[in-house]
Amino acid sequence: YFLGDTINESTRWQLFSHEPVYNAIPLSFYQDGDIFMEYMLEHSYHTGIVNRSSKSISGFSHISSFVETIEAVQPEVQYGFLDDERIARNHIKIYRKEGITSSDSANIRYFLTYQLGKEYKIDPVMDTSITGAKWYCNELTWSAFNYTGINLTPNNPNVTQFILAGTWLDNSSAALVNFPTNSYLYPICKGRYQNKWVLWVYNFTSTPRTIIYNSKMCFESDAENWSNLNDIDTTPVSIYNFTTIYIQDNFFAGAVAMSYLETTYSFQERKITYGNQLTTSSIDFSRYYVLKIEE
Repeated sequence: YFLGDTINESTRWQLFSHEPVYNAIPLSFYQDGDIFMEYMLEHSYHTGIVNRSSKSISGFSHISSFVETIEAVQPEVQYGFLDDERIARNHIKIYRKEGITSSDSANIRYFLTYQLGKEYKIDPVMDTSITGAKWYCNELTWSAFNYTGINLTPNNPNVTQFILAGTWLDNSSAALVNFPTNSYLYPICKGRYQNKWVLWVYNFTSTPRTIIYNSKMCFESDAENWSNLNDIDTTPVSIYNFTTIYIQDNFFAGAVAMSYLETTYSFQERKITYGNQLTTSSIDFSRYYVLKIEE
C-alpha cells in the first residue's frame, strides 16, 4: 500500500500493488486530513493521514482517482493509498477532526509533504517541528496537526508517552467516523489457485454475516433466482472485513452466486450477489438481486 516518496504522474500507477477498489466505500466518503488507524499489526497500531481524498491518476482501467495518504513506514516517510481492500484487511478506522478548515488542511499537507523521504525511526527524544529529521508514524500524525495549531492530545500532558504507545487517538482527539453500510456483499476476483477462482468477499453491511455460496460455477439465471444450486457452502464474515472463498470450474457454467439471509418484518430476504465472465484482472463483476422468502 506504499508508493515511495516521489511522484512521476505518468508511471505512478505501476507502483500500486493492485488497482484500488472503491465499491463499498466511495471516494466521496473520505476528506482531506482524515486520520486512519490501522489495527492489524503485530506489535502496535499504525496511523497516517489522508493527504488528498481524491487524487487523480491515469493508467488504470476502472478508476481515475484514488485516496492518497502520507505516512511514516519503513524505511521512510512516503505516499500510500487507502481503498476497500486495505480498510477491510487491516481493520482500519477513520477519525475526523471537527471544525478543520481548508487552511488547516493546506498546512497539514504542507507539513507532510516537507517530511517525504525522511527516515522512519522510533526515538523517545522527539523533534516534532517541521525540521525534524526522523519520524515515527504516530509522531508524524500528531505533529502535522500540531503544526497548524490543533492539539490531538488535549487530555494527555505526556505527549511522548501516548504517541510511542500508539494508543493516544480516541474521540477526545478526533471523532470516529462510521463507514457507510451497503445492502450487498462485495466480491473481488483475485485470480486463480489450483484450478479454482479466488474471491475476496467484503462485508460492509450493518452486521456480521454468514455468506452462503455455491462452491462451483453455475448458470447466471440460476444465480439470479437462487435455483438449481447443488454445491452450497457457508462461511462467516465479520463486519467491515472480508473472507476468502474458492469457486471451482463447472463445465460450461460461468457464473458465481453468493448471498446472505436477513429477516424483514414477517419474511426473510435473500440478498444475492452474482456475476459472470470472471477474469483474473476483473475488479467488480457483481450484480445484485433481492429474493423474498416467505416464512
